[in-house]
Amino acid sequence: ITRLMEEANEEAQHKGWCDTELSTNEQTRKEKSEAVETLHAEIDNLQSSLAQLQDDITELSKTVAGLDSDMAKATQMRQEQKQTNLATVKDSQDAQAAVAQALVVLK
Repeated sequence: ITRLMEEANEEAQHKGWCDTELSTNEQTRKEKSEAVETLHAEIDNLQSSLAQLQDDITELSKTVAGLDSDMAKATQMRQEQKQTNLATVKDSQDAQAAVAQALVVLK
């Protein structure tokens, strides 16, 4: 009977230990599952942000390309205007010289 009582006592202690371990493991599993869910939500959020940023990059790249094209056109137009202005200045200088010569002849 004593041996049976000792075995029963040992089994009760072992069951208590097992119950404690099961409870601890369940709590740990619950915490880890919550952490996984939180991380999955964060991953989804970051993937959404990444997709939005990629769309923004694409749109901004198109805008930059358009601005580069506009700047190239404006630069070309200014070069043409510069050439026209240089020709006008030369014509004006030639006309001024001709007027000066005409004044000398008339005097």
